[in-house]
This record gives sequence, structure tokens and C-alpha cells, in this order.
Amino acid sequence: MTPRGRLVGGKYYSLQRHGPPQAFCHVGAQAPAPYNPIKPSCRPSLPATGARNVDTCAVKTLKKRRLPLNTTRSPLNGFNGTPEVLPAAQEAPNTPDASPWWMQLGPTWSLCVLTLAYLHHSTTGYALPALLPIISEDLHLVDTQAATLTAGYTVLYALAMLPLGIAADRVQSRPRLLAWGIAAWSLLTLGAARTHSFAELLAARVGFAGAQATQNPVCFALIPDLFPKNRTRAMALYNAAIYAGRALSFGVLMLAVKLGVPKALQDMRSLLSNRGFLALTGAAAVNDVGSWALVAWQGPFYQRVYDVGPEVYAPLLAVVIPVGGLLGGVGTGLAGDWLQRRGLGSLLTVGSNLAAAPVLAASMLMPDHRSSMAVLLLGFALSEAWRAPAAVALRDVSPPGRGAAASALHLCLRNLVGGVGPLAVAALAGRVGLQHAMLLVPGCFFTSGLGFWAVSRLNKAQAGR
Repeated sequence: MTPRGRLVGGKYYSLQRHGPPQAFCHVGAQAPAPYNPIKPSCRPSLPATGARNVDTCAVKTLKKRRLPLNTTRSPLNGFNGTPEVLPAAQEAPNTPDASPWWMQLGPTWSLCVLTLAYLHHSTTGYALPALLPIISEDLHLVDTQAATLTAGYTVLYALAMLPLGIAADRVQSRPRLLAWGIAAWSLLTLGAARTHSFAELLAARVGFAGAQATQNPVCFALIPDLFPKNRTRAMALYNAAIYAGRALSFGVLMLAVKLGVPKALQDMRSLLSNRGFLALTGAAAVNDVGSWALVAWQGPFYQRVYDVGPEVYAPLLAVVIPVGGLLGGVGTGLAGDWLQRRGLGSLLTVGSNLAAAPVLAASMLMPDHRSSMAVLLLGFALSEAWRAPAAVALRDVSPPGRGAAASALHLCLRNLVGGVGPLAVAALAGRVGLQHAMLLVPGCFFTSGLGFWAVSRLNKAQAGR
């Protein structure tokens, strides 16, 4: 009796459930292709063009051939029983069509950031038309001038989008171009608050329009690429920011009128036109450039220049900084009142900065880290001695009843300028080395001392009038 099986490639293979597959050389024999009830999923394949049928169950009973590690087994090639070997790289990855949820956070986050940028764009853009009644009274504008502020913005905004759109296709990073645009129109918004005439406000408004023209060319190109399957929905969410921004511009106006913000803005403007306030803030800001650079680079300085690890310099700095700060900040504060009563208050603001500069420079040029730390203790004490007297001087130049607002503006400007310090040291370190780049710190303290000397001279000149 012929065993039940299937003819494949000129050989008859048994389909017995137990034991190894058996081959019978019945070349040319045509055997039926029975349905296997034990494995219903194993059904005969469709017949080839006039040739023998290939039974998938018969294929599964074939012995597995050893293949190279970089290959994979494919289904039978044709009906001759020879497995086709393909490179593993050609095997289709077994991954779902949809990306995991966490991979969708990148485009979603980008859309949120771009929408917030457009919200800021719309709020600041529509703020001037909303504030025109107040601005017209302040600058004594006629209707034609008020209309020109809006029309000039619209015309230049439209024209500026043409070259900026071309630039957005050629730059390496569109988000970076947009970031520069946001920074520019934010600064021009601050500049518009300091204008005193129609011409100045129009010039600020023109530059503001050119900076804002970076927004939509960049975003209209980015968002469809981020959401190829939901482009319309993403653009609709993005465009909703223009309506929210317009509403916020009038909401800010109502809040400003209710809280008396226009009067506060006038006080801020008067501070920015006060020479004493600007000189004091400028001198303190230059000092903060050096202070922030010192704070940011102290650890890397000792690690790179003196080749000591954190376990060595960290405990020493943990003693030098608080002790020096208490000696300079608190100690000279106690002596400040005594010097102030004798008209020598500028000795602390001017003298401490001028004296701290060479001491700090010496600490950075010492031959070893121990001597550097010892000199740094004295230099840090001198560098902190100016803060309390400068705070008192700030209160003297503040308008009555606006001391908190003046202090906030003073500290805001100082920290904005001071943030340049660490970046400046990083830029110089690539050219002259970190040790010499850190000499920027004593240079800033020396310049700050000269600035405080100019403040004292200005105060004496104003007091003598």
C-alpha cells in the first residue's frame, strides 16, 4: 500500500504524523492533495500552470536546512521544493503601521510650541490697534497718523514675507529662523514702549512687522510635514491662535485700564529715561556678567586648569563662597551706614569692585589650586561688598511709591545682561583657553567699579543743581 503523502520536486513525501519524513522516488506520479483534518489551516495551495500541486503541510514536514546567520528562510520557490534564500536585510520588519503613542509626542509638542508662538504673534500684533486710544493721547497723534501705524505694519508685513519665505526654504533650520524672528519682535515691542514720538513708534512698528513676517512662512511649511495624515486638522488648530490672540489684545487692554497699568508704564518709561537709574543699573549689570561667569565656570576651571576633581575643589568652594559672601556682604553692610553718614558711601560700590579685580585675577593665575582658593576667599569678599550700598542707591533714584517696580525693572535688566557672562567665557575659552578666558571676570568687576564711580559723579552733579 502506498503511504499517504504528496509529490514534491520529483519525490513523494509522507504525511505521517509520527516519525521522520519518508521520500519515495515516484517520479511522474500524480498524487492527490488531500485536506489534513488534524491541521485545518494547512490547505493545498493553488495549482501552478499545469504542474504539480504544492501542499503546505508537506512543506512543513521537510527537514530544516542549515543556513548562514545572515540569511533567512522564505517560502518555497515555485513548486520544486527548493527554499529560496534571501538576505536578512530584505525581510520586512514586523512592525505595526501606526507609530507608538510616545513617537507622536514630538509633532504634538512642536505644534503646541508653534501655536503658542502664533498666539504671542497675534497678541502683540493686535495690541497696538487695541491701545491706540491711549497711545494717541500720550503721543498726541491725529487720525491719519494712527491709521498709518496700522497700514504701515500691514504693508511691510506682506512684503517682508516674500524674501523670508524664500529664506525659510534655503536655511538649514527653519525653527532657528523663527526663533530669531520671535526674539527680534519681542525686543522691538520693548523698544516701542520707549518711543516718544510718532516717527519713533512708526520705525519700531516697521521693524516689528518685518520680524513677525518669519512666523507664517516657517509654520505653514513645517506643520504639514509634521502631520502628513492630519494636515488640515493641525493647521486649523494652529490658525485658532490668531483669534485667541486678538481677544487677548483687548483683554489686556481692559485689564490694563482696570489695574492702572498705563500709569505704571509711564512710571517705567520715566525710569528708563532717568540717567541715574540707567547708570546704576548698567554698572550693576556689568558686574553681574562677571559674577555669573564666575559661578558657572568655577568647577570646570579648577578641574581643567589645576587637574583636580570635584572631591577636591567642591569642599573648598563650599567654605570659600559662604565665608567670603558673609565677610563682604554682611560685614561691609554694617560699615556702610557709618560711611554713608560721612558722605563716603561710594567707597564701597567703587572701591570694592576696583579692589576685587586684581585679587580675582591673581587667584586665577596661581600655580596650584590651594593658593588659588586662598586668594579667591579675599577676592570674593571684596566682590560682594557693593550689593547692599547699591540697593540703597537704587531706592534713592526710584520715584515715590514705585520702589518695588523700580527694583523689579533693575533686577530684570541686570539678569538679562548677566546671562551673557557664561556664554562669553565659553566663546573665549575656545580661542585662548579657559584660564585666560576667566580673566573676563576681573575685567567686568573693574569696569563695574568705573561705572559706579560715574554714578557717584552724576549724583553729585544732580544734587548740586
